[in-house]
Amino acid sequence: MSIRAGTRGGSVLGLVVLGAVVPGLLGGCAGEDLSKANFERTTVRAEPRTGQGAVPAGPIDDPAVALERLRGVDACALLSGPAVSGYTEQEDPRRVDWGVCRRTLVDVGGKEFSLWLDLGQTSSATDATGEVAGLPLVERTDGDTTCYATAITSRETDLGITVWADYPDGGDSCGTATSVLAGVVERLRTDPPSAEQPEGSLREADPCGVVSDDVRASVFDGESTARPAGLHVCALGEGRATLRVTFRVGFPIQDAPEDGERITLAGGATAVREPGTTETAECDVRWQHRGIDEYEAELVGLSYYDYSEAADTASACAHVTRVAEDVMTTLPSG
Repeated sequence: MSIRAGTRGGSVLGLVVLGAVVPGLLGGCAGEDLSKANFERTTVRAEPRTGQGAVPAGPIDDPAVALERLRGVDACALLSGPAVSGYTEQEDPRRVDWGVCRRTLVDVGGKEFSLWLDLGQTSSATDATGEVAGLPLVERTDGDTTCYATAITSRETDLGITVWADYPDGGDSCGTATSVLAGVVERLRTDPPSAEQPEGSLREADPCGVVSDDVRASVFDGESTARPAGLHVCALGEGRATLRVTFRVGFPIQDAPEDGERITLAGGATAVREPGTTETAECDVRWQHRGIDEYEAELVGLSYYDYSEAADTASACAHVTRVAEDVMTTLPSG
């Protein structure tokens, strides 16, 4: 089955609704089940920090929210500190992926809500209607229960930090989301929590820098662009051809899908190659870079699409396999 925009294999970054990760689709992510755990509740009234004022103009050059810095930040620690100190804890924060965390809390009015934080969501500054912590603020709502608040961190790449708040029974979702977002940005500037970086990890690797110039030129027949599409995603392309490079945490790769095959890459690494099944020439290659535990691993995913009439699936698979062989030689090693 073919899933566009790099979502094959369960990529978190490809599951986007209104610029935020879809929580319902990710509820089964690997990790300790904290839904039944009990924690001591403490309530402190939160000071309102909703976005106000004009949209900030000019370039965004705050080093605290630079892409390279955010890759090394522990998102769950951000949802454990001052940004949520005014709410009652229902459960510990739970990591969804690198830079993505969720938890459930109760506001000062006694209403329970779900909170998600994504440090590398795509959103455009042209949609901003105000400011939050000095950054352009984009707010989007979904019905009467959900709000996505995004602080734009780069105008050039359309990236931002998103806080998603959902009140199942109704509540001030935008007020909560923007308040927490302001606290997150403040923490990033004053005391950013660092995530664990094991030797050989892909967590702080740049997905836009792992394909060599020679291979890019051969795959795209000349010059090509490289544009971040998240903390750990890069879109490379030229004309009607596109390659997405994705680093993520997921279930260890086991058997190949029915319409895919196992292949051996440089150094003896085993990968899964899966051609597309639509009229578009597309093919994916993915493999496990580093094991974390029984249920999680660091994964590399490459997705190649060619929308030109002359392209075919066989050539797409040849291109993405060539890229995979090249990328294997540039990744961090433990």
